[in-house]
Amino acid sequence: AQSPSSSSSPPPPSSPPSARLTVLNRTLAWDGVPVFLSGVNLAWLRYGNDFGNGQSNAHFCALKDVLVNTSRAGGNSMRVWLHVEGYKTPVFDADGVVVATDSTGSLISDMRRYLRAARQLDILI
Repeated sequence: AQSPSSSSSPPPPSSPPSARLTVLNRTLAWDGVPVFLSGVNLAWLRYGNDFGNGQSNAHFCALKDVLVNTSRAGGNSMRVWLHVEGYKTPVFDADGVVVATDSTGSLISDMRRYLRAARQLDILI
C-alpha cells in the first residue's frame, strides 16, 4: 500500500507498509487519519499495454512522469487501468482459460516497480 498525502499535511515518509485506506465514520482515512483523495485516472498511455509484455525502460519513465506531475500538482492518488478486453493481457489458452499474466511474464514486476515509484511520491494507487 502506498501512503497518500492529505490536503492538510502529508503523512510521514515512514508510514508503515501495513497502513491501509479505510472508511472511518463515512470518511476515508489513511492509517486512522482522515484524508481527501485527489488525483488522476490513468486509463492508459498505450491502450491496454502499459504493463507487462516486456515494456521498455523508456515507457516506465513516461508512466513515472505521470506520477511526478500528479505529485507536483498536489495529487495523492491515481486509478490505473490494467487489462482491456484481453487485447494484450492476460494470456488465454485455446479454451479461454487465463494461463499467464502476459506474454513475457513481466507484468507483476512492472506493476511492483510502478507501485514503488508511487510510494516514493506518496501517491496511492
